[in-house]
Amino acid sequence: MAKAKRKTKRKAKRKVPAASRKTTVMTTAIRDAMMKVHQNTKKAEQARAEAELKVFAARLIAHIMKEAGIKGPSWSVKKKLAAKARKKASLAKKRAIKKADIAKRQARRKVAAAQRKVAASKKKRR
Repeated sequence: MAKAKRKTKRKAKRKVPAASRKTTVMTTAIRDAMMKVHQNTKKAEQARAEAELKVFAARLIAHIMKEAGIKGPSWSVKKKLAAKARKKASLAKKRAIKKADIAKRQARRKVAAAQRKVAASKKKRR
């Protein structure tokens, strides 16, 4: 009987991410970051629109009350309410800016991590 040919031992081929995989890693990281920024800016715009709507409604109510001859609240009350509204609006704006900054930082981190992955895979290949 003939002996079966002996297979030569070959080194195991390292699995290195393909170029398409590298680009996918980069694009997903960037896309995620951009989506976060987009969502936070959208929320900020929504909050601003709601604040403008409330101001419009207050002016409309004041106008209707004036037309009907109904006496509105005193100036001191109006000033307090206006100050309170301004304070809320500024806090909402600060919160939105802070969230956008956090999202941008996270985006930078994700992009850097993806770049490190690509660099590491290039080193392994050499």
